[in-house]
Amino acid sequence: AGFEIQTTSSRKEFALEFFRKWKQKMSVSKSPPPLGLHLVMGENFFEKLTNFLENIKTRRVAPFEIIAKLPE
Repeated sequence: AGFEIQTTSSRKEFALEFFRKWKQKMSVSKSPPPLGLHLVMGENFFEKLTNFLENIKTRRVAPFEIIAKLPE
């Protein structure tokens, strides 16, 4: 409300790579790191991660970065 959008950019490739690496690390180590998204997202984080990746790949969701500022 009242913000001016400066830039927008798709973060699809970044998100796919980031979460792919996360998923790979978790499947190898069998336990999450001491700090991370799993603490916020709960015990079924791995399931949510899998669903999120699938939804990005099938274009059901699209991660975007939006830079906005208050008007001067």
